[in-house]
Amino acid sequence: GICFGHQVYAHSFQDSGSAGKCRAGPQAGRKTSQLTTTGQEFLKKPCASTTTSLDLFYTHGDMVEKLPPQGQVLGGNDQVPIQAAIYYSTKSTLNPRQVIAVTFQAHPEYATSKDKGLEKTLHNIIEAMKVRGDITEEERQQAKDDATREYESVRDQSVHAMISAGKTLGWFP
Repeated sequence: GICFGHQVYAHSFQDSGSAGKCRAGPQAGRKTSQLTTTGQEFLKKPCASTTTSLDLFYTHGDMVEKLPPQGQVLGGNDQVPIQAAIYYSTKSTLNPRQVIAVTFQAHPEYATSKDKGLEKTLHNIIEAMKVRGDITEEERQQAKDDATREYESVRDQSVHAMISAGKTLGWFP
């Protein structure tokens, strides 16, 4: 699940998962998530990554507040503690548990191409957030400049995270 899918997935479990308004206010641009031990193991699967953080592009005003028992946090930050999650088929911590979903608050599609993903999608959504009053002019400019400057790094991390999700879910070897 991506963005709204991340929120819906957490909220759809009757065992206490929930989503709501982002307490830190609307988020736009590149955000860094500190990876949990589970998140570090998750990203290690497609290649020998030793990263402890993940930079992805975001535009959102809501967030996952709490995961159900079958969910586990992959990473987050002080403003949004659950930026990514992994869900298992059972609440039990006994192995083996089957992974049934991986969700991200981020938008990896913004990093698919510099012209369509970054400039025509992310930049336009950031502009719309400014027009709606969700972010200030300073936040708008900072988010756009940073996203442009850090595009290649975020693209690489987005691809890596999505490959990890696909491999974890058994979509490809």
